[in-house]
Amino acid sequence: MIMIIPSADDIKTITDLREDTVALLDRIQKRSTPTIIMHHNSPKAIMLSVKEYNSLLERLEDYEDALDARELEQEALNTKKSELIPLSEIVKNHGAKLKSNG
Repeated sequence: MIMIIPSADDIKTITDLREDTVALLDRIQKRSTPTIIMHHNSPKAIMLSVKEYNSLLERLEDYEDALDARELEQEALNTKKSELIPLSEIVKNHGAKLKSNG
């Protein structure tokens, strides 16, 4: 796991947040790094822009999808051939039509 060491510019206090909320929010929107909110010398919250938050969610979803795909692939590799259903049988039973790639 990568650990990012925050700079002094990445750290704000509860007082900073209380006294100049709009400026702090504007600053967060312009930066790609999170801002750590401290209270009594202890980190209490991390603030980041909506864009950065959505980017993190997308990465997490991609990671979870990759894990699911790997799990399904492993499950398929461990399935006995006699337990598999041919695609042609699935198409026939569900009235689907296969689209040609040509």
